[in-house]
Amino acid sequence: MTSNMNRSHEVLLTHLVGSTSALKMLNESKSLSVHSVFERGINLTDGTSPELLYIGPNYPGTLVANGIMIDREIFKKLTQQLNAGVRVQFKNNYLIFYTRPQLIIVEIEKIDAVHLYIPKISEADVRAVKLFEKIEAEHVIEKSGFVKNKVWLNILHNILENDKIRLEDVLNLIGAGVGLTPSGDDFLQGAILMETALGHPPKIRCLVQEGLKSRTTTAVSVSYYALLLKQNANLPWQALLEAVSQRDETEVIHQLHIIQTFGHTSGKDILVGAWTYLKMNKIG
Repeated sequence: MTSNMNRSHEVLLTHLVGSTSALKMLNESKSLSVHSVFERGINLTDGTSPELLYIGPNYPGTLVANGIMIDREIFKKLTQQLNAGVRVQFKNNYLIFYTRPQLIIVEIEKIDAVHLYIPKISEADVRAVKLFEKIEAEHVIEKSGFVKNKVWLNILHNILENDKIRLEDVLNLIGAGVGLTPSGDDFLQGAILMETALGHPPKIRCLVQEGLKSRTTTAVSVSYYALLLKQNANLPWQALLEAVSQRDETEVIHQLHIIQTFGHTSGKDILVGAWTYLKMNKIG
């Protein structure tokens, strides 16, 4: 392998944990490049799919729907040296980052694949573990991104008063907020997640799909929408829903706390969407 390299390089060794969808994208993509780099993650794009491939540090229980996790120190090194546009190749269990003046090569000694999906739950399960009440007890609205803007907060209050999400609300929420995943998108994804898990007709999903035809948002949010509509979920959400289906209240509380650590307000915003969906459907 080194004989084909025109530049000097260093080789870093890591164990990789990845979702099956991320590993599929990694293996099938002929060309990848860095889309964005931030403190907690690196996003790769193949230039054609709406789904981004997320690289994060290996913290057990935090794998995202289209993500891979690598050694924390190697991840930190990558965030310090990568910029948007850097070409990336995956070949023979090597991740090659075409940085200058030196290539970065990550050798993967072991790969653990994790199938991430949205578990099915019943309304009886939700009531048994008091999910509505437990989310409410976390005061997620007060800690969400909605409190930062009166317009977004008014949209949320109207939804709660009417117990209904309309297309007008969806259009106003898509892309509403700051950061890689705006609060409005996180909220809608939380509602979709709960709708899907409960096996309800896809009303919110259809409204969001319609809304995305005329509204734009961040590439990261678009990626999460695409994955969610394929019924792929982040591991903490999968774990939360599995705990609900098993009626394990202690684990439900544990996963609610983990979810709230995602992003600055993203985890809280998603929980607001899930809680709102339960309230709208009087499941509590």
